[in-house]
Amino acid sequence: MADDIAHLPKSMEKNVEEKRQRWHSTFSFILAAVGSAVGLGNVWRFPYLVSKNGGAPFLIPYILCLVFIGMPILLLELGLGQMFQGGDIEAFGRMHGRLRGIGLASVFGSFIIVTYYMVVLSYAGMFFVASFMSPLPYGITGENITFSDVSSGSFFFNNVLSIGDFNNPTFQMNGAMVLALAIIWILVYCSIFNGVETAGWVVYVTVPLPVILIVVLLIRGSLLEGADSGVNQYIGQWDGSKLSSSTIWVEATGQTFFTLSVCMGVMTAYSSHNTVKHQVGRDEKIISLSDLAIALIGGFTVYTMLGHLEFLTGTDQVYSFSSITLAFVAYPVGISQVAGSNFWGVLFFLCLVLLGVDSAFSMVEAVTTVITDSWLAKRYNLSKPAVSMFLCLVGFALGTMYTMDVGLYLFDAVDHYVNSWGMIFLGFMECVSVGWFYKMGNQFKKVGVLPVILFNLSYLAALCLGVIVGLSLMASDSFQESFSDPSAAAGGIGFAVGFGVWIVGTILSIILFVITKSPNSMEELLWGIWGIIGWHGVDRLRMMINGVDNPEWRPMSWKCELQALLKPHFSSIFFGFFIKYLIPTILWTLFFTTFRDDVTAKYGDYPIAYQIVGYLIFATMLLLVVSVAIFPRLMVDPRQSGKESFTGQLLWILDPELPEADKIDYDNESEIYEVEDTVKINPMHSTAI
Repeated sequence: MADDIAHLPKSMEKNVEEKRQRWHSTFSFILAAVGSAVGLGNVWRFPYLVSKNGGAPFLIPYILCLVFIGMPILLLELGLGQMFQGGDIEAFGRMHGRLRGIGLASVFGSFIIVTYYMVVLSYAGMFFVASFMSPLPYGITGENITFSDVSSGSFFFNNVLSIGDFNNPTFQMNGAMVLALAIIWILVYCSIFNGVETAGWVVYVTVPLPVILIVVLLIRGSLLEGADSGVNQYIGQWDGSKLSSSTIWVEATGQTFFTLSVCMGVMTAYSSHNTVKHQVGRDEKIISLSDLAIALIGGFTVYTMLGHLEFLTGTDQVYSFSSITLAFVAYPVGISQVAGSNFWGVLFFLCLVLLGVDSAFSMVEAVTTVITDSWLAKRYNLSKPAVSMFLCLVGFALGTMYTMDVGLYLFDAVDHYVNSWGMIFLGFMECVSVGWFYKMGNQFKKVGVLPVILFNLSYLAALCLGVIVGLSLMASDSFQESFSDPSAAAGGIGFAVGFGVWIVGTILSIILFVITKSPNSMEELLWGIWGIIGWHGVDRLRMMINGVDNPEWRPMSWKCELQALLKPHFSSIFFGFFIKYLIPTILWTLFFTTFRDDVTAKYGDYPIAYQIVGYLIFATMLLLVVSVAIFPRLMVDPRQSGKESFTGQLLWILDPELPEADKIDYDNESEIYEVEDTVKINPMHSTAI
């Protein structure tokens, strides 16, 4: 009992026990989390990136980025949800009332993603139905198949999409796709209508079954003529020169960042339904490695079929397919040329639907969790089924715009700006919140305000100056002509400049600490330096994660830190370095590099109207973060104002001062201590949304 509600006072234990849903078992949680992480990208994006970037060499930067970027952010979100027993808004709000906007922006972005992600599932659903027809409507008849036959994609572009010209749209919806979209949304609602209590049972089918189907399709594909050529194209090559290019590292970073469903509020919501003594350090590795393994297997499945297509067409141009065209143009043609094509078509598209459904309902559940955790749910007695129903209806309504003749173009533009701008920005903000902002009060008490502020500002100045220098060099024609890989050279120079600024700022901060605090010994000096540069908020999270196995675990104890290094399910000291320094630096650079590329050349060469939709969605995410930081009372019940009139409550909300419920000493009231062999956290308030 105490495990479930360890962060709450005893007077509230019964109430939380009755209201907080729990996973049926650890296995159901892991299945759900793996199902969310493993999605359609494992089948069509990851294999293409491997092939495009020289085969096996791509796995080197990918695995490095997975270990140093993807897995730490995943552990961060799993830990936050479990520690604060709430979704993204609740978790960031309990760190500080002004941080709730980060959680709000993440679930907003997640909901935008699911509106078009469900449309892709409707594509798969339409192909699934078509697979029962004879002859297959997406197949090609005749003995001599050419690349032009494969690339035409007549069924997909004409029957499924009814695609038009993005310069002259008719905005006509495809009725069949609208129906398919409605059916997929009904499936999602049935999976999560009562939160994790229903999802926890559904994942026993929707997660292992598509993996089994992928393996079956792989076995069939490996028996086809030309399959060995496809495998060689996928991973048999070794073009080591690709590793010296910045492109492969940027694409590996992007793939690891997006493949684990981080920065969408999903993992925070899921882990909030665990007890505080759950082993998230172990689960983080299971989820990440499972995602990697399924992506690798999915790649073999796809490329054995592409190898067969190369054999049939006599050209290696078939390997140029990627993303949606790989799944809905090239692979279906390959299936149509195999004996028993209807059967294999049914298996493949059923596999796609199941892979996508898990990811889709996890994003809906992320939004449902933050709403049911909020004061709105308590005030109006909103139930999980009612909230889930409302979200599914709204999601369906918004998704219908992607069923128009220009839906694919709109989907592509929105997907780019939400992921390449929005999610990278949120990843940066998450790391900054925990690594730099959370527990800053403890730093002030230990070393003083000025040294900490100076150090933090020097890091921000280093990031800004480094990016400005790097991007400015990239804009110079003479610089471009001077290096074989100008991107890498500009990045290196920008990093050197930024690092120099940061070092100078660090030294000045330490000098200021020595002047103001006058340490009496080398030990006091070293602890003072750590007080300035350390990752104190991350250490607070590590205490919860590692304290599950060892309630006596404390950061910066040699014995405890050695234990954290040697035990794989513990969070080591490197986790703090990654969250505070490494990941924010990489994401900041990646964000502004993408921003520069999109500003200098319109993404996808789409008309400005499509770009504006993407800009507006990102601007909304940014506005949510900034507005709540300035006006934190936007996220709390206006009845706290004590005002009865609408005008009085509105004026109270627009007061930038923190509400009374947020005026607590975050640094003292969230310390971990051992009570009756249970890791406990002192009482925290709940005022989200």
